[in-house]
Amino acid sequence: MNEQLTTPEEEAIYLRAQIEKKKAESKGFENHFKPEDHAREAIREYRQAPIAEIVPEEAQIPSAEAHRLIEWLSPRETDEKVHMLAKVMADKGIKNALSMTEKLNDPEVEDDFERFLVQYLLSHHEIKNSLNKDTWKALHMKLFEIILPDAGEGQAKQLKEMMGLMEQWYTSMQALASDAMNKEKNYYSLELAVSNGTTAVSFYCAVHIDYSALFEKVVLGVFPTAQVREQKDDYNIFHNHAISAASYATSVTSPALPIKTYKEMEADPMALLLSSFTKIAKENEGLALQILVRPAGEFFAKRYGIMLDDLRRGETMKRAIAKQNVLKEIFMFIGDNFSSKSEEDKEKSKSHVDETAMKLVQAKLEKTIIETNIRIIATAETLPRVQAIRKDLESAFMQFSEVGGNSFTWKEVEGRKQKAMLHRFSYRLWNDDENYPLNISELATIFHFPMQNKDVGNVKDAKAAQAQAPLDLPTEGVIIGANRFRDQEQMIHMSREDRMRHLYVIGQTGTGKTGILKNLIIQDIKNGDGCCFIDPHGSDIEDILANIPDERKDDVIYFDPSYIARPMGLNMLEYDKDHPEQKTFVINELLGIFNKLFDMKSTGGPGFEQYFRNATALVMEHPESGNTLMEIGRVFSDKDFRDYKLSKTKNPLLTQFWQNAEKTTGEQGLQNWTQYVTSKFDIFMTNDVMRPIIVQEKSAFNFREIMDSKKIFLVNLSKGRLGDLNSNLLGLIIVGKFLQAALSRVDINVRPDFYLYIDEFQNITTPAIATILSEARKYRLSLTIAHQYIAQLEDDIKNAVFGNVGSMAIFRVGADDAKYLESQFAPTFTATDIMKIENRHAYLKMLVNGEPKKPFDIVTLTAEKGDASKINLLKELSYLTYGRDAEEVNAEILRKYQL
Repeated sequence: MNEQLTTPEEEAIYLRAQIEKKKAESKGFENHFKPEDHAREAIREYRQAPIAEIVPEEAQIPSAEAHRLIEWLSPRETDEKVHMLAKVMADKGIKNALSMTEKLNDPEVEDDFERFLVQYLLSHHEIKNSLNKDTWKALHMKLFEIILPDAGEGQAKQLKEMMGLMEQWYTSMQALASDAMNKEKNYYSLELAVSNGTTAVSFYCAVHIDYSALFEKVVLGVFPTAQVREQKDDYNIFHNHAISAASYATSVTSPALPIKTYKEMEADPMALLLSSFTKIAKENEGLALQILVRPAGEFFAKRYGIMLDDLRRGETMKRAIAKQNVLKEIFMFIGDNFSSKSEEDKEKSKSHVDETAMKLVQAKLEKTIIETNIRIIATAETLPRVQAIRKDLESAFMQFSEVGGNSFTWKEVEGRKQKAMLHRFSYRLWNDDENYPLNISELATIFHFPMQNKDVGNVKDAKAAQAQAPLDLPTEGVIIGANRFRDQEQMIHMSREDRMRHLYVIGQTGTGKTGILKNLIIQDIKNGDGCCFIDPHGSDIEDILANIPDERKDDVIYFDPSYIARPMGLNMLEYDKDHPEQKTFVINELLGIFNKLFDMKSTGGPGFEQYFRNATALVMEHPESGNTLMEIGRVFSDKDFRDYKLSKTKNPLLTQFWQNAEKTTGEQGLQNWTQYVTSKFDIFMTNDVMRPIIVQEKSAFNFREIMDSKKIFLVNLSKGRLGDLNSNLLGLIIVGKFLQAALSRVDINVRPDFYLYIDEFQNITTPAIATILSEARKYRLSLTIAHQYIAQLEDDIKNAVFGNVGSMAIFRVGADDAKYLESQFAPTFTATDIMKIENRHAYLKMLVNGEPKKPFDIVTLTAEKGDASKINLLKELSYLTYGRDAEEVNAEILRKYQL
């Protein structure tokens, strides 16, 4: 920052400029960021900057004064603290107020004040005008989005049934605004809106914070399947260069006469209202209908009751209405006395009872009367367009015109008055000049939930069902997510023992499954545990490296095969000579790997298996003369090398096999199999990236030591840099190595827990995964596996997973997978629910202490950003510690060929 900021207004201008800058920087990713995200980031950066760089010394709050203010604020309630901080902001500036929040050391206050500041910066109101008593009232309201699931075929409610429920709801809502003496709590807001940057139409309700819990109970009491979601950030229909239009509803005649209600309608009137919202462009346009509602007590009931009595006595409707207004009554009196009507005409007119008018007023009085402010706010890039949007929604209200009764007319607000109205809209402020009394039937007719969402355009419907988490879940262990059910939030923990029964994660790309893995890994690292993450993309490892604590940097092993300057060896044939029984495991696992890579069961048959097993066994008989994948190929193609290996073996069966193989001709002869087998190895041996890795005799990593000493093993198998086949081979070898290391832990009693995470696991697992899932628990190896869809799994692997895994986290999947998974989650969740899960939400089925729990939903938590400056340093440390100079490795390979 080049210049210091001397006034609160200058600070606001600066921060708003920073928000716009961040919006510009995220161009192309608008769907991933909301305006509130940019505002929050700008505020946090501003908070972190030293106050001396921003505010001149003379404008800073003196330390003594700040100390006295903190002492005065500390014992007070959160609302009072935030109110005082807002005053500090208005008087002393934003940076001073943020500095005070830090000194208070109260996370709730800090969060509430940040929410207020975000809304203030996005509203573009001046500071002085944003902090009056009415605006403060708005800060004490909570905004909720109400989403109803789309009714299935044959389940859509009839119009009158839905209206009955809405009337019941509005009657119950009276309790939320019954405090007629306390005008800070006595109204709520109903809103229908399409925000700038989206085309989805959402239903909202804002209530005083004291009534938020009661509000949710009222909604769910009438609509049990509804989802009520608190909106921490307000929606936003405005954008920087938009032109706004605003109007409010008034009645054509006395509001004592009703509008047309659902009782006289065949079709759902909400469909026509919503059609106006479906015409809004995604970018640079917005539209909102806002209805503020508050109780009217008996005032209008008594007033309209008097009108009804006048009508019964023969008064005309015109006079009955005029009598409600003293001035109009005087003019009517003067007009009557100076008119030419005879006394007989007057009496005759007075004796006629207007039955139609009486019925209309009676209809108004049949239901409770409430007061409303009904507003339309539209935004667009041009004046003609914004006026067209406003008028289109206004015209939809013509359907409520009652013949002989009432109808809506709209008063457009322009100029300075418009600015004031936009302020009232943004802060949901009541205005007596906009008062329109309605009864509950009228309000229900105007504002109600659609009977079937798919028939009314882009209405946001419930994405998926929700369920409350069981109350007896663990309270310790890593946090997998949060269960947010109604007004309760419960953090979901997985204990160490439960994790040893493994976790299966499935979901379409972009739904958040990798995020859940990263969160768990970061927690494991911070808990001091050992873990391995095999990343097929490479980008997610960067986030993990950024979160490595300084005290664990020496535990990190970063393996990037594409870094060819210092290749790290990875030898599948390596085994512990003190445990020769491991040779059989290695051979079986390696055969499984080649079956996986080349489908050798189908193309090679028993002959390939026989030759492969005997060649690998022969190589492993004498490791000193070479014991890598390269030597397996040489056994076939190099007779001198094969004879040398045979001279070192003590296994007569191997000698017999190879002697017979050399004599055999035809399809099963050695010559026939040599080219077929070596071609599979040559793919890797001729690759300049793979050869220096898999031909090194000694692996750079001791997998048993990684597990026992709680290392952090991060494997970057980016397919874009390695290719699918190379990436899969290395992944398969690493998984096999961990299984081998886990099974070798039989020799110790205390086995540190180790957590293995595999993303896109279908590419790098063999049927041996069944062994990991069933046996690894006793050796303290926990497996977390993730992929996109079930068809990726071979039948034997699929059966192993679903037959052995303890817990499942299911993100959104396609129709076939949803149908398959439904049996795991029914009756709590259906296949339809599974197909509609929102991003970063999942259904969780947990095994707790060996007992399955009822499924429930979770929201995954955002991983910490960490410190990106650590990433390259940690990589370099691994390269130097575990890698070898490329020239040295290539020279070693050359010597082996000369053997």
